Amino acid sequence: MLKQGIVVMVIAGSCQVRTGRDCGGGCEGCHGCALAAGEQTLDVTLTTSEKLHVGDVVEMELTLPHAGMMSLLVFAPPLVGLLGGGALGNMFLPSSDAGLVALGAAGFALGLIVVALVGRLTRFSKPRAEFVRKVSP
Repeated sequence: MLKQGIVVMVIAGSCQVRTGRDCGGGCEGCHGCALAAGEQTLDVTLTTSEKLHVGDVVEMELTLPHAGMMSLLVFAPPLVGLLGGGALGNMFLPSSDAGLVALGAAGFALGLIVVALVGRLTRFSKPRAEFVRKVSP
């Protein structure tokens, strides 16, 4: 995704670029910025050989390097918890559908807790930025 940003800090061969978060404009009901610690801007580190100064507007290509891993992290633990809990419920309470449902729901909830904990401990969501061009000084 091509994005424009403003250089806010320059450090020997790289710079810090600030850009706005794009969420499609439906800010009334989305609350996506609240999930990003209330920030509506995104700071990325950009490595380039181009001579840049604070205040320059640059165009960059943003990519999420671990998109597949993030998808696996979000979907696998709850699914494994749901199926594993249901299997345990069926094994220990074979005549009770309520046991199957209860342990399946508990396994699903445990999977969601795993997703939340791993998501807080790892920062897969930091995008990678590649310099494209300088737009204006």
